[in-house]
Amino acid sequence: MAYTGQTAGVHAGVQSNDVELSLALELNYGQYSGGAFQQLRFTNETLREQSQRIRPPEITGRGEVCQAFTSQISISGTLTGAFSIGGYDRLFAAILGATPQNGSMLNDRQVRSWTLCARYGAGWIVRYGCVCTKVQLTLSQGSYAQVAFDFTCAEQTYVTQDPATLRLEAPVGAVLDTAGNFDGLLIDGVPVDGAVRSFSLTLGRDGSTPEYGLGKAGPCGQKPDDLTATGSVQIFFRSFDLYRRYQRGLAGPVVISVNDGNGNAYVFSFLNATLQNPRINAGGRNTSILATFDIEGNPLPDGGTFALSRHTDPFRTISVSGAPVTFNGTALRP
Repeated sequence: MAYTGQTAGVHAGVQSNDVELSLALELNYGQYSGGAFQQLRFTNETLREQSQRIRPPEITGRGEVCQAFTSQISISGTLTGAFSIGGYDRLFAAILGATPQNGSMLNDRQVRSWTLCARYGAGWIVRYGCVCTKVQLTLSQGSYAQVAFDFTCAEQTYVTQDPATLRLEAPVGAVLDTAGNFDGLLIDGVPVDGAVRSFSLTLGRDGSTPEYGLGKAGPCGQKPDDLTATGSVQIFFRSFDLYRRYQRGLAGPVVISVNDGNGNAYVFSFLNATLQNPRINAGGRNTSILATFDIEGNPLPDGGTFALSRHTDPFRTISVSGAPVTFNGTALRP
């Protein structure tokens, strides 16, 4: 009987469609704790190991440079994804240093590291001591919600056997689009005057860099750090309301909500934000003017810079800086 199966050797190399990324929380920094790996959804990843090489400036008279040595190894990169409800809760909790309580989390001081496993064909690259140092969420008209996570790691190794004792499948929630899944934007509890064109959020760990010592080229730990929350918003310009807020140096909550169309939603809240660096310009003939502001997150007097709430009731009322805010599924209203 004639062979009817798949032809071997068609592809030039291992296919990205076959790559699998998963992470497991570490109980001790830089050590896989034996727990379950959670598979990740992603669109791209750039994690890599880089060696810092040095050459002693020894005078030899041989007309050639001296032998190079590895003085330091760094492992870092970015994992990008199409944003969905429930897809990245663990990493948002890690960047906020928080533990979710009743679906909500406020920035705190907990530090988490992960073992990150990447399968390429018949082998695995395993990275230990992976710390999430920054997350960026981008909502742009005409696109889908995009998210990116930056990591630094302590060690990288190649193995031929799967290190996972248990692997959980990735969440399967729908990717959020910026037309039907964007609820709206509130500043000081009031919807902005003008349609939102784009919104970006960056949560970072200021000062989160590896520490190095003698005896090994790789990191031996991470420096202590602090949360920073920044962003930007662009709206169709209709009034000077936001510009006057900027001029007066006013601070207050800046809140957006997104939903998946099935009653599940996220509320992202700058608790005490100012607007900075206004850009209001005529861009050309027959165009609507756009106003762009940077968002500067600052702590409340008694602490608290950023909060993330996940809920399943689109009519739920939540409290932002003591003021109740109602989300009605398709629009925000104070």
